[in-house]
Amino acid sequence: HFYAQAKTQYNLNDSAAQRFAEFPHVRERVEQRHAEQAREQQVPPQQNRASQQPPRANTEPAAAARPEPILPAHITSTQEALKYMELTHETLTPESLKTRYRRLTLQMHPDKNPSDPNAQRKFTLLSDSYEVLKKHLRLDT
Repeated sequence: HFYAQAKTQYNLNDSAAQRFAEFPHVRERVEQRHAEQAREQQVPPQQNRASQQPPRANTEPAAAARPEPILPAHITSTQEALKYMELTHETLTPESLKTRYRRLTLQMHPDKNPSDPNAQRKFTLLSDSYEVLKKHLRLDT
């Protein structure tokens, strides 16, 4: 069912459609991207031509970029680590931790994000989070 949906509705290739069918988080991500693309392509409804005015030149200064969130020096608590890795106590298992860590390391690695000045720090926080949660799981078992 999901495989056919991926092939027809989202126009995915075979391997991507297979992942779409097997993993709910992949389905969520594909559906989010699809919705974002649909929103970007939406055009405001046509108004009465008489009420349309010619576009004005943009004289406003460019909006300032959103400031980067302040990153902590290190992650030491389980709550901080869970939040940073986007996990919950209910979903925290050794397998889910390992999978999430590997996925995030591929996304956050400084070599993958050369334009991000905080990439190294984010990667260090990810490693800290992983170590804290590994210790937490050892204590709980």
